[in-house]
Amino acid sequence: PQELFEERYPQMVNTGLPVADVDGVRAAVSEMWPDAPGGWVHEWSRLADGYVAEGRHDLALLAYGWAKFPALADEPKRVALARQVAAYEQAAANFPVSFERRILTLPFQGGTTNVPVHIVAAPDLPEDAPVALVSGGVDTWKMDIQLFLLGIALNTSSRVVAFDIPGTGESEISMGVASTEVVDGLVAFARELGNGTVAHVGISMGGYYSARTGLAGQVDAAIVLGAPVEAAFAPDREWRFGMEGIVGNALGFD
Repeated sequence: PQELFEERYPQMVNTGLPVADVDGVRAAVSEMWPDAPGGWVHEWSRLADGYVAEGRHDLALLAYGWAKFPALADEPKRVALARQVAAYEQAAANFPVSFERRILTLPFQGGTTNVPVHIVAAPDLPEDAPVALVSGGVDTWKMDIQLFLLGIALNTSSRVVAFDIPGTGESEISMGVASTEVVDGLVAFARELGNGTVAHVGISMGGYYSARTGLAGQVDAAIVLGAPVEAAFAPDREWRFGMEGIVGNALGFD
């Protein structure tokens, strides 16, 4: 787990958590998986629980986000995600944007699947504004990129629809070729939500999905932050920080 701190420490503090609190968790964590003192989920959740007791739901949602990181591979991780959702909804009252959590029912493989989305918009944004579909990647999900979502909503005059890519977060389906059908459904939803203009922003592995919608001409603009689509699975690519297990979980292997 200390390798994860080396990799993610800047992200932990730059997204809003106090440095002293992150340092405290870093010093306390000794193992990744045990749900006990010294375990990753336990120590991050303990910090988050303290924030909840103080009424700092804005900080709690970030700490619970790290508790469930990097994959929902066991029940403590899933519990941490549920608590992050609850903290996010509590914190939303103080967001400088409007906020709506909606569960979409989208077509998938002859049936349907539920896709939770978070819709945020600048104050007084017209109903006929463009829509930006935005996702994080395989281990950083829609609630973990809150500052990024606010930046888009407040600076681009677009309504933001944030979602978790298939195989991650609150998604009910695994990542794979078939899962792009869900993104097709999200694009169709976005077309109806605003003035018909849709941009798709994908971060890290989310960039594979935004590259697809952009190259296929499904959206009016596509931004790919990461996801080197031509080289990511080349033979000399190195898997680091447990990423082979993280991607394995997203692909549906338990």
